[in-house]
Amino acid sequence: MRKTGNTLLLAGLLAALGPGVVTADDGSGPAPRWSVTAAGAVVSPEGGREGYGGMVNLAWRTPYQSPGAPRAYFGLEVELLETTDSFSRDRSSGRIEGDMRSLGLYLAANTYFSERGFYRARLGGVYRYLDESHRDGRHQGRMGFGLGLGYSLSERIDLVGDAGLQYLGQDLRLLYTGTAGIRVHF
Repeated sequence: MRKTGNTLLLAGLLAALGPGVVTADDGSGPAPRWSVTAAGAVVSPEGGREGYGGMVNLAWRTPYQSPGAPRAYFGLEVELLETTDSFSRDRSSGRIEGDMRSLGLYLAANTYFSERGFYRARLGGVYRYLDESHRDGRHQGRMGFGLGLGYSLSERIDLVGDAGLQYLGQDLRLLYTGTAGIRVHF
């Protein structure tokens, strides 16, 4: 009776997640839907010197599965990024230093090109707070775009790296970001 109950529970869970749900190769159940990434980050304003910090990303894998690319998937990602080593840029009135905190919401596509390697592309919106030396902190909304690569070390652990660009806001200067870290699926 207990085994039948667990089977029915698993079948109900798969039905709730929708069509195209990927299951693990060993038949142990549904593939992980969530992942968390911890990474080091570099932030560079257009015409300035880079600053360094950290990034945490929480992602949810959508249930959509393409019949033409069964290992490719879309995900929704929430990303927190903060610099701990200030970036700087020069102006006619002197050097400006600053720190940044940002919160981004992205739609990400992950497409495998080999057994373990995959491409990443992300598009979304970013809210950021700039704390610069020459003025009070500024709140900004920006568009974010990124391209990256990943490598699966195991079914649940990936190495990921992304290069990003933030643009289209009140300040037309571009901001470049780069991250490299470890993603764990659960």
